[in-house]
Amino acid sequence: MALHERAYKKLQPKLMLAFLLFSIIPFSFAAWFLLKVHATDLTEQTNNYLVAVRDIKKNQLNDYFHSLEEQVLGFVNTELATAAGGRFYGLVNAFQMLGDNDDEARKNAQNRYIPGSGDKPNNLIKNETPQGYGAYVGSERYRLLHSRFHPSFVEKLRFSDFSDILIANTQGDVVYSVTKNRNFGTNLLHGQWKQTGLANAFRQTLKTVQQDDSGSATSNKTPLIFIDFSTDPVTKEHTAYLAAPVSQNGYLHSIFIFQLTKRKLNSILSDATLLGHTSSILLVGPDHIARGITPIYSKQTGSLQQLSAPFITQALDGHTGNGISRSIDGSAVIAAYTPLDVFGQHWALLTEMTTEEAFARIAALKKLFLAMMALTLAAVILASHWLSNSITAPLLKLMEAAREVADGNLDHPIAGQNRTDELGSLAKSFAFMQASIRDQLDLIKAQNDELEQKVALIEQQNKELQVADKLKDEFLANTSHELRTPLHGMLGIAESMLAGAAGPLTPQQEHQLHMVAKSGHRLAKLVNELLDYHKMRYGDLELYLQPVDVTAAASVVIELSQHLVADKPLKIVNRLGHDLPTVMADEQRLEQILYNLLGNAIKFTTEGKIVLSASHDEQYLTLSVRDTGPGIEPDMLATIFEPLVQAGQQHSAGLGLGLSISRQLVELMHGSLSVHSEPLVGSTFSFRLPLATADAATLSDSAPLTTTSRLPPLTSHGVNAVQPTVPSLPQSTDNAHPAARILIVDDEPINIQILYNYLSLSGFSLDSVTHGEAAIAYCLQHEPDIVLLDVMMPEITGYDVCKALREHFDRLQLPVIMLTALSQPEEIVRGFSAGANDYLTKPFCQEELLARIQAQLDTRRLAGIEQENQQLQDTLNAEQQLTQHLKEIQQRLLTLLEHSAEPILLTDTRGKITLANKAAETLLSVPEAELALHTLKDWLAEPLEQLLPASREFYQGEVTLTINGESKPYNLQLSRLPASSELGYLVLFNTRIELPTHRVQALENALESVVSFASEGNQATLSQLRELGSEFAELAERLQCSEERDAKLRENMVKAMKLALAYWEESTGKGKFDLAEQSGLWRVYIDRGTLQTRTMDKYLQIETLPKTPRWRTVMSTLDFVLQQARKRSDNRTVLENLRQQLQLLLK
Repeated sequence: MALHERAYKKLQPKLMLAFLLFSIIPFSFAAWFLLKVHATDLTEQTNNYLVAVRDIKKNQLNDYFHSLEEQVLGFVNTELATAAGGRFYGLVNAFQMLGDNDDEARKNAQNRYIPGSGDKPNNLIKNETPQGYGAYVGSERYRLLHSRFHPSFVEKLRFSDFSDILIANTQGDVVYSVTKNRNFGTNLLHGQWKQTGLANAFRQTLKTVQQDDSGSATSNKTPLIFIDFSTDPVTKEHTAYLAAPVSQNGYLHSIFIFQLTKRKLNSILSDATLLGHTSSILLVGPDHIARGITPIYSKQTGSLQQLSAPFITQALDGHTGNGISRSIDGSAVIAAYTPLDVFGQHWALLTEMTTEEAFARIAALKKLFLAMMALTLAAVILASHWLSNSITAPLLKLMEAAREVADGNLDHPIAGQNRTDELGSLAKSFAFMQASIRDQLDLIKAQNDELEQKVALIEQQNKELQVADKLKDEFLANTSHELRTPLHGMLGIAESMLAGAAGPLTPQQEHQLHMVAKSGHRLAKLVNELLDYHKMRYGDLELYLQPVDVTAAASVVIELSQHLVADKPLKIVNRLGHDLPTVMADEQRLEQILYNLLGNAIKFTTEGKIVLSASHDEQYLTLSVRDTGPGIEPDMLATIFEPLVQAGQQHSAGLGLGLSISRQLVELMHGSLSVHSEPLVGSTFSFRLPLATADAATLSDSAPLTTTSRLPPLTSHGVNAVQPTVPSLPQSTDNAHPAARILIVDDEPINIQILYNYLSLSGFSLDSVTHGEAAIAYCLQHEPDIVLLDVMMPEITGYDVCKALREHFDRLQLPVIMLTALSQPEEIVRGFSAGANDYLTKPFCQEELLARIQAQLDTRRLAGIEQENQQLQDTLNAEQQLTQHLKEIQQRLLTLLEHSAEPILLTDTRGKITLANKAAETLLSVPEAELALHTLKDWLAEPLEQLLPASREFYQGEVTLTINGESKPYNLQLSRLPASSELGYLVLFNTRIELPTHRVQALENALESVVSFASEGNQATLSQLRELGSEFAELAERLQCSEERDAKLRENMVKAMKLALAYWEESTGKGKFDLAEQSGLWRVYIDRGTLQTRTMDKYLQIETLPKTPRWRTVMSTLDFVLQQARKRSDNRTVLENLRQQLQLLLK
């Protein structure tokens, strides 16, 4: 193909000569110039016409949208809108009364009218309906208010461009609609309508009002929200919405939403007086969907497809102009375009005319021009064909030969080699290239044969290496488990014997056991280092990066490293502050790095000190371990971090993997490790790690805890050495619970024996089983206090056993600690996921095992104590409320008895006066302050036991009393009070001797009325008290005044709580649940998956207010709201006045 193209390039001079001979260039230029001038003039005229039409339509549309804005804002600021949309009255309040709750109100509202009928009833609630009288009252209230406002709304809608007017309350409920379509009575924040344009209008209006309330600047202008056209799921029409809030005193009551269709827009755009036969006007939204269009493009409008045209995009970008382009149907048009600001949104307005209509007169000239050009072109083609044919014929033959060579036919003959011109030279070059290709292919074939033999050999070697690598991995995995199990047994037996499990040891035996334990720990450390190095070398080591407290990790490592110091004159200095930021690291591996560096410093430093310090910048924290050891030679610094390389190897133990592993671990955690050393001065190893971000810290804090202890510590790396002294074992029954029952589950007898040796000295009750099914059966029958569970067991693993136990016991009921030689992170995560409380890898030391067991037992005990404390607290709260209620009743009764005209005395069990009213003080002629010094015996002529022996509870009759030295008979009633009242006797005097029976009966009736009124608030008892006459009528009036004061107090209390909640929401933007939780005065709990504050809710309605309200809690709530919410508003002023009124009423 390339050859063919190159041949035609040589024909260019001859073809140009042919074109000039036939005068194509002059002829074409003249015709083009005439067409250009004529088309330019016509285009200019058309553009001017379209610009004029565009500007007229733009003004009409601006006037139309401005009219819509005035209609909406003018309407929502009318008294009609305020009355209909008020929160505590009007249709919003009436809607809430349609049901006992929001869901019932919505359901009743949707069933009231025939959908789309406007006001035709469908299913009104009647008085005899099952919903009851309350539902009937709410329904009637809504009907009356609807009949009041609906005609006005219909009249407003008839003279406007809107298709519907809707009202939504602040919770998103559509409480009114003129047309009563299917979205009436629904919630715009939930359910099927939450994704509609109507719901979007509500949400944006609510958000705008809340932002205005929270802003520092205030504005009296009512916000207007416009939601662009979209398909309405109810009417299936392309509909837009305008929404505005109805507020009073800065408090949002409701939101009015006006529904707008395209009928008026299409009417404006379809005015045919300014348009031609093929002219059109388009109004396109920012989503490239038509908002209005002339009938010529009605198909695009009906399908709601996105319209694509260059001028539409330029107009939406804010540009104004005109020119020739493609229309939405792909036809060429002359168009004038401009952006249109519609309530803050950029729309595009275009006026178009097809070029076919605009350039109709040029079309005839074009046809003539094309006819002449066709004739001229035909002549040029004939001449060109003759000229090219004489040259291309030999070239075609060469092309054919080239294709044969390309197909592999290297012996195909090359024609034209005998020519003496350029074509002959080209043919000879082709023949030479053919021979060269033949030679190169022969050489490549020989080299390919040799290469294939080498590839086959390499493939065979790769297969052998893969098999060897697989065997190596299996060997390392099996070696890890098989070495750790006997190591655990060896270390466990040695440590338990050192702890005294086999009785007293001689110094020689103790020394030998120390050597055994030390060698075992060293071997375990070497095994772990080899496995870590292998994982890092092959990229199998996984790290779990999370925010880590460096100070806490370093403290643990320092404590675990103290035994390495032994008797050296060496001091470890910790200069890490407690205010260091956290770093992103694997906590277990960070401790391993610190232990390696600190262990090396201790090993090579004979005396002096080792200092841990830290510094940080904005991104990294740097930790340094500085020692006063012999230092490292300069020639060793370059290789100190290489595997199997040691400094001072002639006198140190180990494999030389510690620093290599540490450096690779730091790099995996996105840090770096470095060393600075001076011979005879000391060395400083420093590594830096990235700081934890705020997002990572928040995620770590909010992550659910699955265990009561952290991931396995450094014992899995063999860093805990055997302590030479016997550990301090728990002995106190109260603190350590030595009688706790522990179940040991392990299939290895030696492991069971080790645990028996570890735990028997601590006083625990121990049982053991050797397989999982027996462990499950034991726990279901005996329920031990804690389970020590091995993971690798035959038939059923420890993971499966733990999952089965969790089906019957939670983590606090039955703690489970897994013991295993598997230390991989995925195994640890699997253990916690199965339900384990803790995870301990072998080998482990006795002190750590006892500490983890004790931690789980303490957690279990504390959980039980916490549950008991909560039950006691609930009981105390109930008793305090009951006591407060009884005290208030008692105080009211005492106040009533104080004003009684009859003398009344109360005594204790010994007859000593504890209470006397004014009438009794007057009768006995004793001042109030001295009454408590007297007993009944001071006035009675005969003994009290004789008047009211133990066998009697009541006495009535005349008794002689000595008052001021004068003895006189008095008619009285003497009653023995119940022992539970902690009082002795009640004495009622009848000072009107002429009618003793009548007065006593009246006094008894008065007391019954007072008690009934004090305990029940019964108004009928006051009428009975007035009928007794004289002083009893006065007492009734006082009780009536007291009741009116209580009614006023209860009313103000409810008003204050409602206003406090509204002011809290207005000032902080938070709800009642936040108020209850932050104040700590009201209980918040979850019922059926939702938050509840039922106690607080009772104080928001006068009907549900308790008979004895907790006024102290109410006053504390008002004080908390006024203190926490600082926004100055009318609500705050009213709330402060209500609080003062409550305080005066309570006094």
